[in-house]
Amino acid sequence: LKTIDDALNLLGWTVQSMAQDNRSAQVARLLASRTLVKGSFKILPNQRIELSYGSVYVSESRTPEYVKLTGALQDLVALEKRMVRRLIADMGIRLNAEQERLISASGTRDIKAFLHYCNGLNDMDAGKGAEADCSNSRACTRGCSLPLPGGSVP
Repeated sequence: LKTIDDALNLLGWTVQSMAQDNRSAQVARLLASRTLVKGSFKILPNQRIELSYGSVYVSESRTPEYVKLTGALQDLVALEKRMVRRLIADMGIRLNAEQERLISASGTRDIKAFLHYCNGLNDMDAGKGAEADCSNSRACTRGCSLPLPGGSVP
C-alpha cells in the first residue's frame, strides 16, 4: 500500500468514514506511518473560521493536543498555508526552496472557487464522476488552479 486511497479501497471505506471510530489510526498503521495528523475546522460568527490540527505518533494511543488558528473566512487559503507551515515546523521538517515555493503558490483566493473545488473532491470520493466534473468546472471558471487527486488541474 502506497497511498491513503489504496488503504481505503482495501478496507472498503471512504474519506468521510475515516473520521469515525478512530479509523484514521488503522489507515496510518496499514501505511506504516509513524505520525498521524488530525485536523478540523469550525465556522465562527462574523465570517470567521477556526482551523485546528494535532499530530501524534501512531504507536501511542493518546489524543493529540490541538493547535488552533483563527482568521477571517475570506482569508482561508492564507490561514491554511500558515497552518501547514506550522505543522511542518512542529514535525521538524526542513523545506527546500522548491517545496516552499509550492506551498506559497496560491491556487485561488476566491472562497467560492475553493468551495466548488472541495465539492468536486467530495464528489470524486463518493464515486460521482459527473458531479465532480461539474464542480471542478465551476471552480476553474472562477480561476481555481488547485490540483486534483492524481496531479491534474481543473
